[in-house]
Amino acid sequence: MVKRFNMVSELFPPLSANMANVGANTNVTHNNSNTNIPINQLNGASNPNLSRNNSDEFNPVYFNHNISIRLNDHNFLLWKQQVFAAIRGNRLQGFIQDRAPPPQFLNDVDQASNTFNPDFLDWEVQDKLLVSWLLSSMTESILTRMVEYNTIRKMWNAIEMHFTLQVSSKILKFRTKLQKIRKGSMSLNEYLLRIKQHVDLFASVGDVLSDRDHIAAIFKGLPTEYDAFIISTNTHIEEYSVVEIEALLLASKSRIEKTNQELETKLSANLATTDLDQSSKANTAYQNYPNRTSRFYNQSRIPPSSSYGSSSRGVGRGFNN
Repeated sequence: MVKRFNMVSELFPPLSANMANVGANTNVTHNNSNTNIPINQLNGASNPNLSRNNSDEFNPVYFNHNISIRLNDHNFLLWKQQVFAAIRGNRLQGFIQDRAPPPQFLNDVDQASNTFNPDFLDWEVQDKLLVSWLLSSMTESILTRMVEYNTIRKMWNAIEMHFTLQVSSKILKFRTKLQKIRKGSMSLNEYLLRIKQHVDLFASVGDVLSDRDHIAAIFKGLPTEYDAFIISTNTHIEEYSVVEIEALLLASKSRIEKTNQELETKLSANLATTDLDQSSKANTAYQNYPNRTSRFYNQSRIPPSSSYGSSSRGVGRGFNN
């Protein structure tokens, strides 16, 4: 039998303690068609196929660590990555795959006498430990969906089906959102992470975006100061991977920021010079304005005595008549 790391659970101390005591204090004899099979102390790790012979011991796997992310409606990929790594690391992936469990009874005689198959009992213990551990990693909104499932395989299939259908119904919405993402005020790292999160949503429903589509989404949301970088990479003969593009962007960020600062400095200097020239011209015009007004006024001025006299004579003649 292949041994695995023993992981005594802190999440289920009463259960692990009771099972250890049963294994340490008793020897259980199973009627297996003329074969007596003892179950010894349960303190190791189980065989992934859960088979046994006269010299083998059944050692279930307990999980002594919590998943850092509890499953909700938005983090399935991150949650699945951690959970599947723990299951596969303990060679228990057979429990979530479409593999039938051992039969409950080996023959009709065992069924009539209600004598269970030892392999089935071992499988059931490990399966329930996995179910309990998996439930502890879910939020309440997801737990309510798991009430009707009593095996880890049914639960796992239900979770995958739920999230696949949920994301598939929104796939067009995700495409629209991806096309509308802009860097804006985000840092470059935040922007690249936002793009990656939306790309992962496509992967969760089997609609995996190619590197070219991923890179096109990155380029579309970058501001104009990255145009030279985009043109340079698009004219490259060999296509870049997403990882290479992200690394090149991060490496060129400082250069682009330096160029922008230089342009802003030159622009500020030009604006200051322009303002100074306009102010100087305005002052000169203001200083010359009174002289131009005086000359114009003197040239258009009519002698008051002549005008007054003409008017008086006219009025006098009319009055005398």
